[in-house]
Amino acid sequence: ALSALATDDANDALIPLLDDDARFVRSAALAGLLSHGGLDGAMVGGARLLKLTQSSEAEDRVEAACVLESLGGQGYRQLRPLLADKHPSVRRAAVRSARGIGDKRLVEPLIGALFDPLTTNTASVALAGIGVSAAPRLVALLLDRETPRTARLQIPRILRVIPCEASWVGLHRAASDPDSHLRLRCYAALSQLRSRLNRPPLSLHEVRAWVLREVKETYSVLAGWSAAKERFGSPLLDEAIEFRE
Repeated sequence: ALSALATDDANDALIPLLDDDARFVRSAALAGLLSHGGLDGAMVGGARLLKLTQSSEAEDRVEAACVLESLGGQGYRQLRPLLADKHPSVRRAAVRSARGIGDKRLVEPLIGALFDPLTTNTASVALAGIGVSAAPRLVALLLDRETPRTARLQIPRILRVIPCEASWVGLHRAASDPDSHLRLRCYAALSQLRSRLNRPPLSLHEVRAWVLREVKETYSVLAGWSAAKERFGSPLLDEAIEFRE
């Protein structure tokens, strides 16, 4: 706040804070120098940021990621390598920072983070924040059955908060997928997206066909399981059946 009000006049007060004991103080001071410190602030802050990003200590790289979030689109180039960092805590911090940067050039590295179980949820929020620019890539992954299932199941939850035609068309196509769990997520996402886009209701004929498919498939699975569970029962199959009951 001080740097935003006083611009480069605040540099003398901010520079000593780069060595403060508290990370959030150091990060805020560095972000202030880079954003509002003029040429002098950029020189001092840039050198410190470079040191943090190239440090062998994961905590330093985490701190760099936290700073970059405050820089918006200016932080894109420095953040990108941190998204692929070897240390999980650095990757998580980088994905969280990507939410604040919101640059469409981060779509591809965030897709990689979506595939990583450690960063799936945070990457989902970041991709949703990028918005319409991320929709075509997400739809392509949703419709590709080679996409890891955990990522495919996450994508409808992202697209439902990106109100655009690409999201609607992709979800509508995926609602015919063989994976019943994915279909249910697409139905829910389409319902929310229809409201956001002010689209008319789907035809009764189409909705009835979807409902009949789910009912027939569910009863078929339950009947088969009832006949086979004593011989083939397992925790994994029990979980799959519970999902349908």
